[in-house]
Amino acid sequence: MVAPDPPGVHEVTQACTVANYEKLLDVIEALGASIEINPWFYDTITQGTFISKVDTVYYRDMLFYNASPADGDQVNYKALMKAGTYSFKLIHTKNSTFGIWKMLIDDVEKAIIDGYNSSVQYNSINITNNIVVSTTGFKTISMKVDGKNESSSNYYLNVSGLVFQKTA
Repeated sequence: MVAPDPPGVHEVTQACTVANYEKLLDVIEALGASIEINPWFYDTITQGTFISKVDTVYYRDMLFYNASPADGDQVNYKALMKAGTYSFKLIHTKNSTFGIWKMLIDDVEKAIIDGYNSSVQYNSINITNNIVVSTTGFKTISMKVDGKNESSSNYYLNVSGLVFQKTA
């Protein structure tokens, strides 16, 4: 005879399929919630050395940046996204040493952000609308340095938050 599970302890196993994820995404969408990626929880780094800096001047008290900046530095994230149209919000700092950055989804350019400002500007928000995601599933979201403003003196990339809001 097999002893039953102790009261209140049960194991439930369900296959993780795209259909199951779509149900979860439907609930998230119905709630009007957004997808927010914490930049220090990256998946891979294609080029560069990225580190976190803690300071209360930054959104969520944290900044994630390339410590030895170079053109082409790139950090990648994974996010589960439903097919549709999104608004993308990048929360970052602008300064005289920051580069121009591209946001890519599965290696397709979706937004360009110029991080240059003549003086420091904390918690800048750049919004790019009408970003189309054609299929539901896990996507690779990349932030990549792609040159610099002619007035900038370096190629820093910094991120405090990445937010996707489904609009259609």
